[in-house]
Amino acid sequence: PGAPAALPNPEEGGLGGQPTLVQNVETLASLPAIVAQGAEWYRALGKNGAGGAKVVSLGGDVKRPGNYEVPRGTPLRHLIEELGEGPLQGKSILALHLG
Repeated sequence: PGAPAALPNPEEGGLGGQPTLVQNVETLASLPAIVAQGAEWYRALGKNGAGGAKVVSLGGDVKRPGNYEVPRGTPLRHLIEELGEGPLQGKSILALHLG
């Protein structure tokens, strides 16, 4: 009865406190570098207390849409203003979709 238990973030602990495989393209693409360089190296890529890297996609009315690999913990302002070079002339950022 009641709501199902939420799954933990893999970096916080796996399902049932056990190691848990997260099998998606981003995770699988990171594995060779993690195996070669080590987990501590990968964790050190992050910023602001977050470990690792993240692939983000910028689209819509930004000057430079695309896919970018950034340190986890990178502020949204940096993604939009630096990588995306801000909104197109005469446009403004009205909404974001995270997830």
